[in-house]
Amino acid sequence: MATFLWTVTTPAIDYEQLALQIKQWGKDLGFAEVGITDIDLTKHEAQLQRWLDLGYNGELEYIASHGMKRSRRAELVPGPHRVISVKMNYLQPDARLSLINNSRLPTKHQQKHAKVHSRMHEKNTKDGE
Repeated sequence: MATFLWTVTTPAIDYEQLALQIKQWGKDLGFAEVGITDIDLTKHEAQLQRWLDLGYNGELEYIASHGMKRSRRAELVPGPHRVISVKMNYLQPDARLSLINNSRLPTKHQQKHAKVHSRMHEKNTKDGE
């Protein structure tokens, strides 16, 4: 009977390269931004406790029942944790409404103005032909 022993080595993970790859995948999928961060919230425990004391969790009792586990994620779910957040711009820069004011959603007045401006532009284009 022969006995074989193998030594399997796992290549070291280059986390910086992995983060760059994840961000590129996000861009390839159409997300405007991709961010990766840790979730160490221990410095915010006092704020969390005040928030809970004020009852801001509403009917979500499980938030209060977890206590400080919300700021100490390893106590809630063991293992390393990172958050990957993605941002998608729903109103594209070349959309007519975004040309009015891209910093916030248009008001009803601005929407009406945009429609009037669009109709005037269409009329002037037809008249000029």
